[in-house]
Amino acid sequence: RCCATRRRLKCAFCPGPNEADADTIHFERETRLRIYVSYLLCSLIVALLATGCRSTLPQDRSPAVLTGRVISISQEYANINTDLSEEALAAVGIVGGTQLTARFGDQERSALLGSGYSDVPRGDWIALIERDEQDSTRTYLQLAISFGNAATEVGCAVGDTLYIERESSP
Repeated sequence: RCCATRRRLKCAFCPGPNEADADTIHFERETRLRIYVSYLLCSLIVALLATGCRSTLPQDRSPAVLTGRVISISQEYANINTDLSEEALAAVGIVGGTQLTARFGDQERSALLGSGYSDVPRGDWIALIERDEQDSTRTYLQLAISFGNAATEVGCAVGDTLYIERESSP
């Protein structure tokens, strides 16, 4: 019952001194408030169901995409040398033995971050960590094809942008 009927005081829901009108107005507003709260709770439940239970569980999130540049192309084998360091790759989970995806414009190539060309079959892409000849503390990512010409195959040139990301495990 309305506070006006109990104490004879006007509440926020009751506009007038008439107790019968106050009870009706208070009941209607209380009913509307309950309906509004019900709709709000239903909307929240639907939103939670739409996102699914997986959103509350730890999951392997989509890996970060590294943006790099082609800094040089080796003349003999057309290997692609980038400005991405070993540390930058490790920060997104790309370490030795990891499969990665390299995107050049609209082309994608999968490569293994290996330690040598023998880690992949002939004709497959491989990613290698190379040491800078002038500064041995600096490393960079090199993309190559075992017994192939990587830069020629994807048509990239010095200064082009490329995107590297870790392939998610199945």
